[in-house]
Amino acid sequence: MRLARLCAMNDRVPLFKRAYEGVKAKVTRGLFRPGERVDAKSLAADHFTSLTPIRASLHQMVGEGLLEAHLNDGFHVPLITEPRLRDLQQWNLVQLDAALATALRGRYAGGAPSPPRARIKRSEDLVEDTERLFLAIAGVADNSYAMWTVRLFNDHLRAVRLLEPQLMDDLDQELDAAIDLFTQGDLAALSRAIHAYHDRRRQHVTALIALLLRPRDEEKDVAPAA
Repeated sequence: MRLARLCAMNDRVPLFKRAYEGVKAKVTRGLFRPGERVDAKSLAADHFTSLTPIRASLHQMVGEGLLEAHLNDGFHVPLITEPRLRDLQQWNLVQLDAALATALRGRYAGGAPSPPRARIKRSEDLVEDTERLFLAIAGVADNSYAMWTVRLFNDHLRAVRLLEPQLMDDLDQELDAAIDLFTQGDLAALSRAIHAYHDRRRQHVTALIALLLRPRDEEKDVAPAA
């Protein structure tokens, strides 16, 4: 009965949306290596659908910068370099900092504190919870473009964030502290915490790139570094 209900719910989701979300999950979670070709026929078979929604999804991801279209060679995951990753991290920080600064200058000008906010409930998915916090931060600017931009950065940085526990420890505590500041409405302290978050990751750019590029047959657990 539960399976039947799930299938019925799935049938109500538009075909393109199902294909897009499924394919994007594979791309953004690092199931394809940087530079790897993404085969539309294989994806269509995996998702039990025709090539039409798959190709439409791949073209949309090209527009979002998540894939590249190569002449006569289909779709590929963009290559990642240290400068590119540093740019992504820096602009993610810029967007979050701008949202917090906008809130501090505008709605809460004159020294009035930001009102307390509903606490972001933690799940077992560290990366998903981080993305939810960053979207909530973007939301304090009350600007739809800020939300759209941070959501796009979440997509671009997801595969990297999934690798961070192999290089850094205390990530759950780091996120809990930031969520506490957001919940308390201490946006100035939250801004400092977000800067510290990005400073920490800049120190690991070289190692993160190495993890992203390693061959699949070399994948193994790496002890977290202090």
